[in-house]
Amino acid sequence: MTILELKVYIEERFPKLWSHVEISLATTATLLLKNNANPTGLILVGPPSSGKTTILNMFIGLDEITYYTDYFTSKSFVSHTARKKNQTTEQIDMLPRIHKKCLVFPDLGVILGKRRDDVNENLTIFTRLMDGRGLSTDSGTLGRRCYSGDFFFSVLGVATSMSRCH
Repeated sequence: MTILELKVYIEERFPKLWSHVEISLATTATLLLKNNANPTGLILVGPPSSGKTTILNMFIGLDEITYYTDYFTSKSFVSHTARKKNQTTEQIDMLPRIHKKCLVFPDLGVILGKRRDDVNENLTIFTRLMDGRGLSTDSGTLGRRCYSGDFFFSVLGVATSMSRCH
């Protein structure tokens, strides 16, 4: 299917969503840029039932280019767990699994709806990851865990805006 055919297909079924689908496709396509210096992220924000999740669903199941998750924490990217049997930490870590893929998550509210300290930690680590240079962490359990070098990915997410009632 060409991009023009896709546009016609989307406009016939979801007349108001094409511009959002197009920018979501562009965000994912940044992974193909030869001299890309940083990950690219797009958070679709709008009221409930405005088509945000419909757009995101178009990217789910494309396992070669997307990595879908409903929830993650800052510790998901580079784990320090010592409890997993039959798996190495490299198999558990999310950072290598999203490398050269588009991280897709349907509700930013799940991440932002935590305690203030948890939100700050999640956003601090995520901001560091958006530099595209990996992540180094230390703990008393496993010591230093590090992924360095180019770790490019893109991000498609959704957040619901709620109007304030006075």
